[in-house]
Amino acid sequence: MLALRSKPHPCIWPSNTFSHFARAKRFRHSLSHDLRALLRETAQPVAVVTCCTPPSTSPTPIVPKFHGATLSSFTSVALEPFPVVSFALRLPSRMSQYLRARYSSNHPSPLPFQDLQEAKTSHMVVNLLCASQAATAHHFAQPSPFEAQYDTEYPYSLSEEGIPILQGSLGALSCSVLSITPLYAPGATVREGTLSELILARVVRVEKCVGGGEQMPLVYHRRKYTTLS
Repeated sequence: MLALRSKPHPCIWPSNTFSHFARAKRFRHSLSHDLRALLRETAQPVAVVTCCTPPSTSPTPIVPKFHGATLSSFTSVALEPFPVVSFALRLPSRMSQYLRARYSSNHPSPLPFQDLQEAKTSHMVVNLLCASQAATAHHFAQPSPFEAQYDTEYPYSLSEEGIPILQGSLGALSCSVLSITPLYAPGATVREGTLSELILARVVRVEKCVGGGEQMPLVYHRRKYTTLS
């Protein structure tokens, strides 16, 4: 006796499903627009994070290279029980790749709290720019800046770990990565400038910057670099 095959039922979406998606999309766009408009009215500090690129696996010794990126956000999170700062990186980002490589090599598994308190080695330097360094901020906002060993146009000294400290900066912080958190849903597609990662970092040292002095800070306000009057 032959079994009767039932015909597959067509997938019928509720009549209001697509209108719901459209309303949700319009709401997200409106929220993003309103938030950006508000934040443009607030002055944001401008910083450049620098790091060393991961060691090469080539048998031929290669001179270490450096990488730098202008941060779109930077803030202090806590001072106790140890100082913590945070910043976000838009994806795709080579800085994110390099920091992940450094973090993974030093933290193969989650560290206990006590070990985090006693961390002394930094993975990066956060350089807080002064009013005269708008050109520096523009330079490091480009896709692939600062991958040569030396750069006379943007001179620097080196931290204990050999990471660039930009001369003339208002100040600089040597930091160790605490966590890297994706700010998107699992499986989301990375498109230029649409996804971000949040980096929490412990401040290991406050570095001395050559030529910084007591200058005014560089800030980003109303879509341009400026300073405090």
